[in-house]
Amino acid sequence: MLQRTRSSAPDRTPGAAPTAPPTWRPWTALALALLVMLPYVGGLGSSLVYDDRLLLGQQPWLGDAAGLWPMVSQTMWQGLGLELTESVGYWRPLFAALLWAGSMVSHQPWPHELLPLLAHAVGAVFARRLARRLGLREPFAFLAALLFGVHAVHVENLAWISAGAGVYSGALLVVTLERFAAWRAGGSRGVPWAVGCLFAAALLAKESAVAVLPMALAIDLCAGLPRPAARRQWIAPYLALGMGLALWIGLRTAVFGDPAGGLLRTFVDFGVDTSRTWLLRVEFVGGALGLLGWPAELVHTRAVYPERGWTHPAMVLPIALTVAAVLALVFLRRRGRGPAAAGLALTLAALAPLCVRPEGQGMFPLADRFLYQAALGAAVLAAAALARLPHRPAALAIGAAAALGLGVRGALRVPDWNDDRSFWSAEVALSPDVATPHWSLGRVELERYRQRRAPEPLIEAFVAFNRAQDIAQAAAAHEDVPFVSRDDVYQANLGVAWCLVFEAEVDGFNDFTTARELGERIVEAHPLRAAGWVVLAVAEIGERDLDAAEASLRRALELHADFAEAHHNLGQLLLQRGRFGEARRHFERALALRPDQPDDLLWSARANAEEGRRDRARELGDRMAALYPNDARPLVLLAVLDGRAGDRLEALDRLERAVALDPENGHAHAERGKVLLALGRREEALLALRRACEFGPDLFEPHYNLAALLLEDGLDELALPVLMQAYRLGVDPGLRARLLGELAVALPAGGDGDLALAAVDVRRGDFAAAEGWIERRLAARPDDPAALVVAAKVSRGLGRPAQALERLERAVELAPEDLAPRLELARFLEGEGDRPAAARAYREALARVPEAEGNQAAGAAALRAQLEVRAAELEAPESK
Repeated sequence: MLQRTRSSAPDRTPGAAPTAPPTWRPWTALALALLVMLPYVGGLGSSLVYDDRLLLGQQPWLGDAAGLWPMVSQTMWQGLGLELTESVGYWRPLFAALLWAGSMVSHQPWPHELLPLLAHAVGAVFARRLARRLGLREPFAFLAALLFGVHAVHVENLAWISAGAGVYSGALLVVTLERFAAWRAGGSRGVPWAVGCLFAAALLAKESAVAVLPMALAIDLCAGLPRPAARRQWIAPYLALGMGLALWIGLRTAVFGDPAGGLLRTFVDFGVDTSRTWLLRVEFVGGALGLLGWPAELVHTRAVYPERGWTHPAMVLPIALTVAAVLALVFLRRRGRGPAAAGLALTLAALAPLCVRPEGQGMFPLADRFLYQAALGAAVLAAAALARLPHRPAALAIGAAAALGLGVRGALRVPDWNDDRSFWSAEVALSPDVATPHWSLGRVELERYRQRRAPEPLIEAFVAFNRAQDIAQAAAAHEDVPFVSRDDVYQANLGVAWCLVFEAEVDGFNDFTTARELGERIVEAHPLRAAGWVVLAVAEIGERDLDAAEASLRRALELHADFAEAHHNLGQLLLQRGRFGEARRHFERALALRPDQPDDLLWSARANAEEGRRDRARELGDRMAALYPNDARPLVLLAVLDGRAGDRLEALDRLERAVALDPENGHAHAERGKVLLALGRREEALLALRRACEFGPDLFEPHYNLAALLLEDGLDELALPVLMQAYRLGVDPGLRARLLGELAVALPAGGDGDLALAAVDVRRGDFAAAEGWIERRLAARPDDPAALVVAAKVSRGLGRPAQALERLERAVELAPEDLAPRLELARFLEGEGDRPAAARAYREALARVPEAEGNQAAGAAALRAQLEVRAAELEAPESK
C-alpha cells in the first residue's frame, strides 16, 4: 500500500483555488484610482463645514513653518478653547501632520480635500491586490476594489475634512492587510516588521485602525492562504502587530498622562442599562450590514433611541441581519468558500472593535464614517458572490450596475457637505427628531444674522432652537425620541438666549430682561461652561450693566482662558469703557486663537488705533483688506487712520470705495460725512449722515452730528427724532447731559417721547434721569399703564419698593389683559422674595402671552417656555 507523504508545499483552505501573485499594472491602477475618485470630486473647493471651522479655522499652528511639532504633540482639540476638550481622547498625529502639510501649500480648504481623496485612491489600488490574494481572479478583484472605492458610505469621510483621519487610517489599514496577506502567501518567513510599522502608522492616523488585529485574524481563519507549518510562523505577524500597538499606546500614555492612553475617555453617556447597551451593539452591527448592502439613507446624525428594547419593531431587521451574518459566515467557512468567507469575516471583524465601547464613538455611533474598513470586506463578499454566477458577462454587468449606483448615490450626497447651511439643513430633513441638527442649524442661522442683520435668519434660528427644546422636553418625558444629551439642552437654551439678545437689539424696545433671565438660568444650570457666561454678559451689556457684564466675561475666561469669543466680547466692552490697552490685548489674544478671523482683525485694529498704535492698526487693516477684498470694513478703518493723519482726500477715496462695496454700511457713510464736513462740502455731508443714520441706527456719532447740523439750520422738527436716537445711544455722561437739556426743551411735555426716553434711562440704570421723563408723562397721563410700568421700575431703582408695587398694581388694574404689567409684577414679586405671589403672577402673565404668527411666533413660544419654567420653579418647595 502506498503511503501518502507530507508535502513540503503549504496547505490551503479547501475550495480556494490558488492564484498567481498580483502584478502591478500601472494603467489598470490609474483607471481604478480615477474611477473611485470620480463620485467625490464635487466636494473639491467646498467651504469648511462643522468641526472644520475649529480644526482648521482656529488652529494657530497651521501655515506656520514651526507648527509641525505642536500639531503632532497635542490632542486634536487642544488649544482651541473647547469646553469638552478634557473628555475627548483623540490624538491623531499623522492626520495632524498632513493637515499642517496641506496648510503649507495653501490656506484654502482644497489641499485638505484633495489629500484624502488621493489616499483613498491608493487604498482602492491595494484593495484590488488584497482581493487577488484572497482568491478572487480578475476582473472580479478589480470589481471588488471598485465597489469598495465608490461605496456611498465613504462620502462622510471624503467630503468632510475633519473626518479625513478615517481615510488615511483606512487606506493604511488596507495596505497593512495586503502586506500581511502577501507575507502569508510568500511562506510566512521571518517576522513581517513592515506590517507592524504600517499598522502603527495607521493607528497614528486614527485609533479605528485597531481593526487590523481582528481583520488579520479573519484572513488567517477564513481566506485560502497557505497555512504556516510552525507555531512561531502563526505568531510572528501578531508579534509585529503587537509591537506596533504597544508603541502607539506608549506614545498615547505620554501625551495624555494616562496609563490607558486616553482610550477610556468619553464625552457621552446614553444613560441606558446593560441590556440596552448590548442591544446597541447588535443594532450597530445589523444597521451597518444593512447600510453596506443598501446605502439609501446616508445620515451623519443617526441617533440612538434609549427607550427602545429588544422587542421594538425597529430592532427586528438589525437583529435578523446580525444573526444571518454569523450563520452565513459559519456556512461559508464550512463550505470552504474562501473569498466569500474572507469578505464576510473582514466585514464583521472591522465592526467588532467599534462594538467594544459604542459610546466611544460619540453621540452618533452609527455614523457612516465608521464603516470605511467594513466596506472593504463587503466589497470582497459582493465580488465573490458575483464570481460564482454561471454567466460571467451577466455577473460583471450586475457588478458594474452596482458600482454605478453606489457612485451616483455618493455623488448626490456630496453637495450636502459643501457648506454648513447645506449640511445642517440636510441633516434636519434626514433626522427631524434629533435635537443636534436643529440647534446646529440654529447656530448657522445666527451666524448669517450676525453677517447680514436681516430678519429671516434670526427667525429661522429661533424656530430651530425651539424645535431642539421641544425634542429635549419629549426626551425628559421618556418618549420614544432619539437620545438627547445635556449638551443638546445647553446648546438649545444658549441659542434661544442669543436670539432674545439679537431680538432685543432690533425690536424697538431694547428690553434685554428676558435674555438676561435666561442667561442667568443657563449659568445656574451650567456654572462651569463659559459660553453661558458670555451670552449673559452680552445681555447685561444690553441692559447697560457694564460692571456685571465685565464680571461675567472674566468668569468665562477663568473657566476657559483660551475662549476666543469671551476675549473678543471683553475687548469690545473694555473699548467701550475707554480701557484701550486692555481691550487691545484681549482682541489680539482672540486673533491668536482664531487667526485671520475678520471681526478679530477689525476690532484689534480699532483698539490699536485708539491706543495710539497706528502702525499696528494700519498693518492689521491692510491684512484684513488683502484677505477679504469684498469687505468694506477694512477700507473704513484705513480711511479713519488716513483722516487722523490729515490725509482727507485719501480717506475720502477709500470711503467712496467702501460705499461702492457695501452701500448699506452705516460706518462708511458716517465717516464719509465727517470727511466731507472737514472738506467744507456741507450738503454732501448732510446726505451722507442721513444715510449713516438710516443704515446704522445703533451708531451714536452720526445721529449726534446730524442733529447738530439740523439744529444749526433751524430744522428743529427734523432734528428731534435724531436727537432722541442719539440720546438712546449715548454713553458719555457729558454729551448725554447736553442732549437731555436740548430734548427737555424740544419735546412736548407728557408725550410719547418722554415715555421712550424714560425707558432708555431705566435700561442704562440712570433712574434719576428716568424719573424726570416719567414724571412729565404721568403728569399729563396719570392712568397710562405703560407709563406706570416704567415708573414702577424707576421707583424700585431709587429704593422705593412700596411705591413700585402700588404703581404695578394700578397698571394691572387699568390693563387686566395686557402682558407687560403682569410680567413686570411677577418679576418684582420674585425680586422681593414673595415666591407664591410671584408664581401666581407668572401664571397670569403666561395666560396673556398673545398668539403670534409669522416673525413673532418663535419669540412668543420661547417666552411661554420661560414663564412656564419660572412659575414651576417658584411653585416647587424651596431647597434648604
